[in-house]
Amino acid sequence: MARRIRVYTPQPLSVGEQIQLSDDVHRHVVKVLRLRVGDALIVFNGEAKEYQTRITVADKNQLEVCVLESRAVENESPLKISLYLALLKGEAMDFAIQKSVELGVSRIIPIDSERSERQLNAQRLPKRMTHWRNIVIASAQQCGRSQLPELSSPMMFDEAVNSSEGMRIIMSPHDASPTKLSTKLAPQEASLLVGPEGGFSEDEVAQACAAGWQPQVLGPRILRADTAVVSGLTWLQYIWGDLHDLS
Repeated sequence: MARRIRVYTPQPLSVGEQIQLSDDVHRHVVKVLRLRVGDALIVFNGEAKEYQTRITVADKNQLEVCVLESRAVENESPLKISLYLALLKGEAMDFAIQKSVELGVSRIIPIDSERSERQLNAQRLPKRMTHWRNIVIASAQQCGRSQLPELSSPMMFDEAVNSSEGMRIIMSPHDASPTKLSTKLAPQEASLLVGPEGGFSEDEVAQACAAGWQPQVLGPRILRADTAVVSGLTWLQYIWGDLHDLS
């Protein structure tokens, strides 16, 4: 079976045109994957479509393709999920972002909380945002999504708890009395707030609850922050989204 290679480009796409892809895509497709003239390549630009193309130029300097046809891609979740994620150390943050894209989030908002292991640094922020956006793109390429989740600029905790919409859930592993959620009415939007290693402080949990967030605990064990992201999103998608019961 032929490889189905997908790449992202931010430029407009239409059938019949010839386009040049970016240096990053050129490097990946030509130098890493070693595709050549005549090979097939699927291109998407975040507009819920993907385009079948054929490589027409693949030399050491550039990569060009001819757009042959387009098709609609309908694999976005009916549940619009915003992930509010406390800043984590390098690989844990990368993993959480990658898996959240695979699990269908619509928006990712990094937040700075009391116990965040990586505090906001104005000088490093542009580089971090570029790094995280590249993870979003790579994950969308891999999992077949043709719409990119929005990656918002980081927020302070106070701003984050007052900016969300829809059902609001805060993962609070030390909470003795989590809120019992009704599954009868499916929300169209949900926000998931996941803390750093060690969880949110008591003051932060109280502040979030006062703003309408509902505390939840996923089982009797304490999860790592990046594991909590995967578990929390899977739980939401199973109850109200597009993950299905296989029994």
